[in-house]
Amino acid sequence: MKITKKNYFSEVKRIGFENLPEALKKTHLVLMTKTDQGNDWATLEKDNEFKKVVDLAFEKLGEFIKNNKKDLSGITERNALLDGTFKPSESLEGTDSLSLELKFILRFLNMTGKIISKRELKNYIEDLQDAIRKKQIRKTATHAEEIVYIQKSLVRIYNGMKRKVVVLELKKETSKRLKTIVTKTKKKIPKKKSVKSVSLKGIPEPEEKKEATAPQNHLMSSVDFSEMKFDSLGFSKKWRDLIGDPSRNFSVMIFGRPKTGKSYLAIDFAGYLARHHGDTLYVAKEEKLDATLHKKLQDKEVAHPNLFVSDFLPDDLSKYDFIFLDSVNKLGLSPKDLDELRKKYPGKSFIFIFQTTKQGQFRGRNEFQHDVDVVIEIPEPGRAVQFGRFNQGGEMEIFEEGNKISEVEEQEHFPNENL
Repeated sequence: MKITKKNYFSEVKRIGFENLPEALKKTHLVLMTKTDQGNDWATLEKDNEFKKVVDLAFEKLGEFIKNNKKDLSGITERNALLDGTFKPSESLEGTDSLSLELKFILRFLNMTGKIISKRELKNYIEDLQDAIRKKQIRKTATHAEEIVYIQKSLVRIYNGMKRKVVVLELKKETSKRLKTIVTKTKKKIPKKKSVKSVSLKGIPEPEEKKEATAPQNHLMSSVDFSEMKFDSLGFSKKWRDLIGDPSRNFSVMIFGRPKTGKSYLAIDFAGYLARHHGDTLYVAKEEKLDATLHKKLQDKEVAHPNLFVSDFLPDDLSKYDFIFLDSVNKLGLSPKDLDELRKKYPGKSFIFIFQTTKQGQFRGRNEFQHDVDVVIEIPEPGRAVQFGRFNQGGEMEIFEEGNKISEVEEQEHFPNENL
């Protein structure tokens, strides 16, 4: 097979980065950086030395494929998403009974041997440190030692990163030990068996069909109501600071003038929801599935198996937990249309993005604004202000990015130790 700049990245993706020889791995990381992950090959024409490196990489990859046809025949596209994110080889589905530290260990294992973006690495570290701060993982936890090791290792790697991506390599003995811990624990968890009712005659009762019922009106004591508990999504970090902690079926309105960062904010938010809270659909009617949307996904580094993008509004939204409409103006939807969507899918969350005029106005603004839980305005480029019901006055810099991460230790439970 002849390898060219047209098929190089697709072939590496098909094979899987982790299956490449070490020399090709190192060369591939250089090519990713120099060509903007295959989007810009201009350097090839200007730099003769780089052209020699590329030609050699193409030649060696072709030889590798030719010499390993049998071994590579069963490998599918997995493990290496070349936009700087990763797709776990084993998801956390079906691991609800695992302790939190085991879930973090499993998530860590899924990252090893793959191309991981700096943003993805930061997300993992921040999630882990958030759990430590909240004392959800303590020194008394069975696998606290492994958690300390993972945190120290990843913080060191993150702070030393000079590129946007890194390959997390793990020693074989360490990988085997961590996999054994997770595997043994998962085997101990008994599978839940469904139980059917049995009549006095010893015959299973037929399953009752649930009929849809109309919403009921409620009248109750304010004391009883004040003691009720409502489930929230558990937002954290900058999204909690901006929005608060909404319930699952919340609705958001994002609006602002053109070129102020609305879509960047929305895409970043969609990535957060997909990573932590469920299947997310981003309807990009404004920009379509073109290079502009592609760049924003890369800039925010939010590509994820739970995040789906579309240039039209599907007829069936039942399989998504969060639906972004960008923009309501381009989709031609009225306040009545949005209200009908929310009634049709009462358990879903909707995020509506609006394009305004240069004066910051649009038709039906007040009507839309009164019908949602959260209102986010972009009053000036790069700054979001929230004045909804969950966290009045929250603000956020849309393009803010931290430089360094410090190790976190829960004073009583994670003493400062050298591993």
